[in-house]
Amino acid sequence: MTSTDIAVLATTEVFGKEIKEVQDKDVLIKVACTIIAILGLIGNSLVLVVFYKGRELHVVPNILIGHQSLVDLILSFIGFLNVIHFFSEFKPMTIRHPVLEIFLCKIWFSEYVLWALLQVSTINLVFVTMERYIIVMHPIKYRTIARKKISLVVCIFAWFTGFLIKMYKPWIYRISKEDGMCTSQASLETGSSERYVIALTSTMTFLIIPAITMAFVHGSVVWTLSSNHFKLSKKIPKGVRDIFTTMIIVSVAYMICWIPDITLYLHHNLVTPHDWKDLVHRIARILAESNVCVNPIIYIMKFKTFQRGLKKLVTKSPRRVAREY
Repeated sequence: MTSTDIAVLATTEVFGKEIKEVQDKDVLIKVACTIIAILGLIGNSLVLVVFYKGRELHVVPNILIGHQSLVDLILSFIGFLNVIHFFSEFKPMTIRHPVLEIFLCKIWFSEYVLWALLQVSTINLVFVTMERYIIVMHPIKYRTIARKKISLVVCIFAWFTGFLIKMYKPWIYRISKEDGMCTSQASLETGSSERYVIALTSTMTFLIIPAITMAFVHGSVVWTLSSNHFKLSKKIPKGVRDIFTTMIIVSVAYMICWIPDITLYLHHNLVTPHDWKDLVHRIARILAESNVCVNPIIYIMKFKTFQRGLKKLVTKSPRRVAREY
């Protein structure tokens, strides 16, 4: 065997190990995504069932929380479709329908629905945070304006705004005239005007605005409740303090899940191009997607009103769940 043959064999062996490592990582990523999707489906479905069955939970402050679980449930379902490779590859020659081709390209393969719903979830969480602020800081005013119709309007507004913000997705994705594939027509050059606007918009709507809102609301309420001058904590119902504490944990979990992915995305678009197949990026993406299954776990562990509703549902106890609002 010549030295050339030995070099070729060594190169082949190294290359084979690299392929195996990539395949092993892909398997782990797929397993993680599957677990997240299943937990999201089960957890958010459970939250909706508990809220639906427990009549005592049918109060205005819980509408936006239930809506949050509904959006996260849909996101979990989309995540599950991605895991099983539902419509995973755009094949125009197998579709043979121009209108359907354009629809699938602009709506599904552009990930417009996915990112629009993620935006809806974020906007709704901001509204939940603002609602808690009014409940704690201005309880009398809240009782005068709290109506189911207003909460439903807020939910609709979250959907409208979320899908509007991500409208650039179907705008930049088109079917190529050369090979008929669905590709992004935005400039791929890092620092280009398209990437600059998209990156800053995503950073503002997913991170900056939510972070400022949550920090202000929670900081203001905690400062007020701890003030010896006001002593408001004694006047606030236990259930209100319970859900407020729960929402602080939800907000912190949201930031932990989203900061890595948004930071890498911003750096990729404004500074240096990244390889999105790298393990660090995949972990960041998984961490962001895991936010859809985190909230039900927090409710089960911390939200006492929900715990009692769940216990009543499981044990079918005739005892009423205490109304906290």
